[in-house]
Formats: sequence, structure tokens, C-alpha cells
Amino acid sequence: MIITNFQTITHWGLRNSFPGLILPSVTSVFYIYLLRENFAQIPDELYSAAKVDGTSDFKYLTRVMMPICKPTIITIVILKVIECWNSYVWPRLITDDPNFFLVSNGIQEIRENGFGRENIPAMMAAVVVISVPLIALFLAFRKKVMAGVSRGGIKG
Repeated sequence: MIITNFQTITHWGLRNSFPGLILPSVTSVFYIYLLRENFAQIPDELYSAAKVDGTSDFKYLTRVMMPICKPTIITIVILKVIECWNSYVWPRLITDDPNFFLVSNGIQEIRENGFGRENIPAMMAAVVVISVPLIALFLAFRKKVMAGVSRGGIKG
């Protein structure tokens, strides 16, 4: 038996709600694997030194591992924001109410309501306006993104 996100969200009564849009986007196998590989690169000696200093496992995670993996975590957050921002199928599938449509659904609404075919410049302007926040986000964090991406390929 296959349990899909759609069946789960519907069973929980979260259709046409923001939690129904957000919950399936919280985790991703790719990002879990990326973090696992990043954590695996941290030397075991750091853990031993932290234990000698009397640090708990939670403190070791928050005070040692998280700062070391900060570029990767920022990269994951930025990629997830971009993925959710550009999501079209899931919001369209899980919501019937236009109040819960995302910006990518708005472009389709413009096209379906007759504004798209006759007025291509208006549609292109909407695409530019929708793209500006993502470009600004990337430009603000480009150094962290590059550090996070390049850290995954460094061995040793």
C-alpha cells in the first residue's frame, strides 16, 4: 500500500490550508544525505574533545557541528526556499481556494483569465516581479552558497 502526501494531507484535514502546503516540503532525502555527508566529514576528535570538556551531545550538535556546517545549512535553506517558491503542482493539487495559491499559480491564473495570450508583456512582467526576490536572496547569500556547495566536494 502506497501512502502519498496527498492522501496524508487529506486524511489530516489540511487541504486548503497553509500547513497542508508546508508540511510535505519540510524534509527531503537529498538534503538529509547532504547533511549526513557534511557531518561525516567532521573529525571524531572534536567529539572526544567536547566530551572531555563536559559538553552534552545536544550542546556538541548546536555549538560545534552546526557552526561548522553553517554554509551547507544555509545552502539547503536557500535551495528549499527556491524549490517551494517555484512549486506549481503541489499547491495546485492540494488547494482549491485561490487564497492559498502560490505565485507560480498566479501566473497560470493570469493566463487562464485571458490576460496571458493577448498581453504577453504583462505576463513577462509578472515573471520578472516573481523572480526578483529569489535573485536578491541568492545575491545576498552567494558566498555561503558557494562555500556550502564546495564543502561537499572536499575530501580530507
